[in-house]
Amino acid sequence: MSCQFDTLIDRRNTNCKKWDGVLELFGQDNLIPMWIADMDFRPPEEVVKSVCERAAHGIYGYESRPEEYLEAVTNWLLTRHNWKVSPSWIFHSPGVVSGLALAIHAFSKPGDRVLIQCPVYPPFHSVIQDNDRIVAESPLYLEGSKFRMDFANLEKQFQSGVKLMMLCSPHNPIGRVWTREELEKLAQLAVKYEVIVLADEIWADLTFPGFKHIPLASISPEIAKQTLTFMA
Repeated sequence: MSCQFDTLIDRRNTNCKKWDGVLELFGQDNLIPMWIADMDFRPPEEVVKSVCERAAHGIYGYESRPEEYLEAVTNWLLTRHNWKVSPSWIFHSPGVVSGLALAIHAFSKPGDRVLIQCPVYPPFHSVIQDNDRIVAESPLYLEGSKFRMDFANLEKQFQSGVKLMMLCSPHNPIGRVWTREELEKLAQLAVKYEVIVLADEIWADLTFPGFKHIPLASISPEIAKQTLTFMA
């Protein structure tokens, strides 16, 4: 199974938000749209064939998820990230951002403070504000050419009554793959102050050689009890 990464596909006039939305968003359409996480390569033929075969059936009713689905997810996490996950832990949502919104409703109340580490994926701001929570910021700082977490500031924020933290790991947009040491420090603080962490780990499988993604919930049993991990 392989993808064709060198085949150019024109996606204009296909209701493609990435390409067809450039004019409306930026006022001109002669730009390279690098503003949205959307890929321009064709998926493997095996995937295209399977989707076409399913579509050809003609009935698109409610479907269940077979055991093979859960097996595929758990085996991938164990093989790729050395993280043993029980199938009973896995739940489906329409997307990561909608899942974050559900978690915010479940684990906080209007007026609670939810922490993010700026600069960060813009919907992190809106999903907090749109649900009547308050954005608390613990900015990352630049040391040389590398962004780092400000653990002293993070602890101050936790002490001030932050209920939830939204962690971006690997981080979007700065690209940091957090080290085990960094995640252990974060986990210790979150456990100490009983802060629930919503870990957006959607980019877990797109790390460069030489870097290894570590799921926050795999750091310790203690942090696993108060972490919700979001993947896709």
